[in-house]
Amino acid sequence: MLIMSGDSLVTARAFRELEKFSGISKRYSFQFYTDREIRNNKVKGDQIKECSIILADFMNRGIGDFLAANLKGKKPKVYSLRCAYLADKLKKEGIKLDIQTEQFYSPATLENIKNLLLMVLSKEGEKLSYAKPFILPESGIFHPDASKIFSSFDEYLKWYKKSGKYNRRGFWTGIHTFSSSAIKERGKVEAHIIRSLEKEGINALPVFGRPPYHKSLKKYFLDENKNPRVQVICGFSFRFLRGFEKETKSILQQINAPVFMPLLAHAITIDQWRMSDRGISAIRTAWQVCVPEQNGGIEPSMVGGKTAYSLKGMTDVVFDTAPMPEYTDFLIRRIKAWHRLQALPDKEKKIAILYWNHPPGKQNVGASYLNIFKSIPNILGAMKKEGYTIKGALPLKEEIEKMILIGGRNVASYAPGELDKLIAKGSVIRIPIVRYKKWFAKLNHEFQEKVVRQWGRPDDFTIMTKNNEIIIPVVELGNIILLPQPTRAFGEDAAKLYHDPKICPHHQYIAFYLWLKKEFAADAIISLGKHGTHEWLPGKQIGLSLSCSPDILIQDIPNIYPYIVDNVGEGIQAKRRGRGVIIDHLIPPLEKGGSYMEYRKLTALIDEYHNALEMDASLAGAKLARVQKLIQKLGLDRDLQIKRVDDDAVEKVEHYILELQEKLMPCGLHVFGVSPGGKPLCDLAAAICFMSPEIKEDQMKTALKECGKKEMESLLRALDGGYIPAGEGNDPVRNPAAVPTGRNFYGFNIDKVPSKEAFALGKKMADEMIKDYMKKHAAYPDKIGIILWSTELQRNEGASIGAILNLLGITPVWDKKDKVIDLAPIPGRVLGRPRIDVIAQTSGLFRDSYAQVVRLIDRAVRMAGALKDVENFVAIHNKKIKQALLEKGCKEKDAQDLSQARVFGPMPGAYSHALQELIPNSGVWEDEKEIADVFIHHYSFAYGEKLWGKPLKSAYKKNLEDVKLTMHTRSSNLYYMLDNDDMFAFLGGLSLAVKSQKGEYPDVLVANLQDGKNVKLDDLAKSVGKALRTRYLNPKWIEGMKKEGYAGARQMDKFVEYLWGFQVTTPFAVDKTHWEQIYDVYIKDKYSLELKKFFDKNNPWALQSIAARMLEADRKKYWNAPEDMKKNLARAYALNVIEKGVACCEHTCNNPMLQQFVTNIISLYGLLTPQQLERFKMVIAKATGMTQEESEAKHKSLRDSLTKTIEDIRKEESADVQTGKKKIEGFEMAEEKQEDTKMTASGSEWMVMAIALGFLALLLMGWIKKQIC
Repeated sequence: MLIMSGDSLVTARAFRELEKFSGISKRYSFQFYTDREIRNNKVKGDQIKECSIILADFMNRGIGDFLAANLKGKKPKVYSLRCAYLADKLKKEGIKLDIQTEQFYSPATLENIKNLLLMVLSKEGEKLSYAKPFILPESGIFHPDASKIFSSFDEYLKWYKKSGKYNRRGFWTGIHTFSSSAIKERGKVEAHIIRSLEKEGINALPVFGRPPYHKSLKKYFLDENKNPRVQVICGFSFRFLRGFEKETKSILQQINAPVFMPLLAHAITIDQWRMSDRGISAIRTAWQVCVPEQNGGIEPSMVGGKTAYSLKGMTDVVFDTAPMPEYTDFLIRRIKAWHRLQALPDKEKKIAILYWNHPPGKQNVGASYLNIFKSIPNILGAMKKEGYTIKGALPLKEEIEKMILIGGRNVASYAPGELDKLIAKGSVIRIPIVRYKKWFAKLNHEFQEKVVRQWGRPDDFTIMTKNNEIIIPVVELGNIILLPQPTRAFGEDAAKLYHDPKICPHHQYIAFYLWLKKEFAADAIISLGKHGTHEWLPGKQIGLSLSCSPDILIQDIPNIYPYIVDNVGEGIQAKRRGRGVIIDHLIPPLEKGGSYMEYRKLTALIDEYHNALEMDASLAGAKLARVQKLIQKLGLDRDLQIKRVDDDAVEKVEHYILELQEKLMPCGLHVFGVSPGGKPLCDLAAAICFMSPEIKEDQMKTALKECGKKEMESLLRALDGGYIPAGEGNDPVRNPAAVPTGRNFYGFNIDKVPSKEAFALGKKMADEMIKDYMKKHAAYPDKIGIILWSTELQRNEGASIGAILNLLGITPVWDKKDKVIDLAPIPGRVLGRPRIDVIAQTSGLFRDSYAQVVRLIDRAVRMAGALKDVENFVAIHNKKIKQALLEKGCKEKDAQDLSQARVFGPMPGAYSHALQELIPNSGVWEDEKEIADVFIHHYSFAYGEKLWGKPLKSAYKKNLEDVKLTMHTRSSNLYYMLDNDDMFAFLGGLSLAVKSQKGEYPDVLVANLQDGKNVKLDDLAKSVGKALRTRYLNPKWIEGMKKEGYAGARQMDKFVEYLWGFQVTTPFAVDKTHWEQIYDVYIKDKYSLELKKFFDKNNPWALQSIAARMLEADRKKYWNAPEDMKKNLARAYALNVIEKGVACCEHTCNNPMLQQFVTNIISLYGLLTPQQLERFKMVIAKATGMTQEESEAKHKSLRDSLTKTIEDIRKEESADVQTGKKKIEGFEMAEEKQEDTKMTASGSEWMVMAIALGFLALLLMGWIKKQIC
């Protein structure tokens, strides 16, 4: 028998039963093999060829493929246990399958398997009787303590009451599972959940069904009047709940219950899962998590898994499925919390609304493209109407803003004076360290040890602490409170930021979440906007343990998460690791950038030049000189790489200006619960319909108008513990199905990556990259570095993966359902060029969400490297890297394996934000060499089929030496080059790392895939220039942001920060003209937009931050600012600090060298009176709690201490880096430890020994007997 490993124990018991039949064991030899044995190459073809009778479970495709490969020319009798229709390859070999046996294997009980074997033997002429198979009905209600299956709810309820299990005050939890789980010997996990629920006074309604599952959902979870019978659903079967989308959605909306996703450790044992960094495997994620999410499933929660038993005399371990009691308890606590939202009157509910202020700074409270200061009053108003208790009159937007900026923001430890002001003026929460220590001591011990190792004991902790108390900023509004999620404090300890890929939450962060539960008694959290940091804390990737930071801190508090619809990738992280229930919200209105000011002037000058050509050559020459001067002043020559301004260059500029005019830009921000109207509505509808002309604009306007109402309705329904329907996400311009918003979005199916369309787009991308490079360098780019993001894959279905495969000359193999099932080489004669080598730089999120794709890329690289039909850069580089590893001391086999690693990312369980935090914190680091070292240290962990998260700095550096080109895609019509810090951190960081190893920068390209059909490659300088000209220097964009008040000013500051990121990592892409134009627009207000007045009224610290950033660019010699600009910047910065107080962000309060630089400029040129200068120094000193001299001394001490840290992070791994399978990793590639002959979870030792001895006796019967396999 060839079976799934989960069926091995019951099969062993069935074999033992056959001993009771006289003579059978003398004439037949019995053996079974598991899918796990086949996968680990423990079963040889000869073992199968000797079998005359084979029974196989084709639900696992690998079993069918294995048989097809080893039965060529053989004609044994083959019986199907399940899914004969999947055995395509076997049928092609001419082998017919007997499917009569399938009825005995569903369910695979001891009696059924025994009778199955007896039936097969009777067909061989044995005079044996066998019973009919036990067959379960299509659906029914079961209970582990009941002796029958119930066909109706009334029948079950009658028994349930009689049994004494019914609690008339208790609510009902529906468990929807598979038919096999209704059998006591198979449904141990469900049985444990049922009994645990009942111990808590919760009624259980356990239901099983068969596809289509929506029928049993409707039959048992809704009564005859379509009223729900259950208040919560635990959906085991939702992993296969596909098809019938409309019907399923309707049923779930009628039930209106949260649907939990219980997870099982399938491919590894529970013990292996506990030790693993990964959690559940990529393959299991695809169906245990992705599919349920498409039906609105929430909170993936571990509840059980395989336990392995090593039975002496057997060829393999056998497995059983066992519950995980402590995880079931945790799940039930969360079930009760969601039901509490259903049962508790709104007026009694306590809700914490979290917003983001990280890193700290007065200018930096907000979320991605969401105006939180407008959204919060809107949410509060809706809650007030529902009866939530809000103290006093509803606060207006301005009042909310004032309360948060005075008493509801984070303060870094480098600004103790600011903390004193916060405590004096705000309504902070004070948690005595003594009380916190008691809370902390009750947390998971492993977690405690990690926290103390990194942050020290609570008594010694200094972040947001005062007088032996931990300070929590809060705005109290009755039963509703507003709080900034604590900062992760990456900038508080530079050594950690440089050295530690995983940084645990600090004590104030921990205290914050514990206080929410233990003292405020929060019934729910609203995490307002993209995005917080809780879901990015260290821990397993998917399928978290109770020692993982996110689950420890969230406890049992429901987390409701409004999230921008155009960031599905990061939103999925919030769903899977932060237990977030997504309420997706609309993007801001988009409109075309149009032409403005200098660009209109330039267009007019070019027209004049063209006219002059026909009249007067000398006049034309003068006009061309003016055109050239303006082109150079605007920096267009750098964008377009124009060396000489001639007619061809002028034509290029004309096309470029037209392109800029057509680019979409956001016009302001979104307000949660508010639909666009008027011109913004028309503009956004037009943009969507332009990309999707099959949709009528009136139809799209209707959908967009529904967004605000649906967002608020869904938020309130979630606060009532209701069901939030799932829906597609993504950029609505690319995917109109993403509107209306207000849904719990889900991601693209990972089994289909890359999609056929994405592979075709990837081919265009690969061809264009090669063509572009060859045009510039007259040679092939022998290695290309490509950035992999989950968010981008969600938008373009894997176009970057398609590009990687095309470069390598490898194609995916898709099945009939468009799932990627294999890879195949593209023949050299078809490829028509060398195989181009790649290095794939993955984010931590991509690694988690698309581990299966990571392994696919690794397979493709290894496949390509072995081919010899055309010139092969993969093979050439493999040889070079292997030689370097051998010289380092690696063994031959290990060097061979490791030399082929091409996928690199952060440490398993880590989500490195090192460059995003370090580069803005510019007072800490000295030069870009340190930045490159930090990037390499954090991102040089190798991933693939044979290794997962292997520290491999040596091979990574060797890979970087040959990179000729780096590339990142951009598929969103909203997010551009300067809209977040990840663009410079990844594309800039990788490019800088390449430069650090080879001495020069690679070509750096951005692939524009906004329309989803075409590829347009731009070099980085042009991409940055486009972003600046289309948006941030455009008066139309500025006016749109001005309407957003504080939040709009924050957006202005943010783009300057992100430009600084590219300035540091890729200085060739940022020109002096960029800084000069920012100065002209924002400091000098050349468009007369009254910007100083705007900043002073709404967010003066944003302007202060912009000025400080520009001064820092000059101080660190990235920009040689003209003298007048430098003086005006220094004066504007100092006066802003004097008049408005210091922002106390990382590059102001934490940067004494900048303060001295500014002081020197002011003193040298007499820009302020002596009294003003002293006032400036005093404001800084009061905020930092130190004089300038003390701050500089502290900075010197920091730099001295970092010397050793930098030396440490430059060290490579030891030579002992063999690729042997990681001890703690199981999954498809790992072997489970053979344990002693002992049941670890259930059963008894004597029974296992009896089975083992019985089976051993069977094996010793000799090989001359007829074999049944």
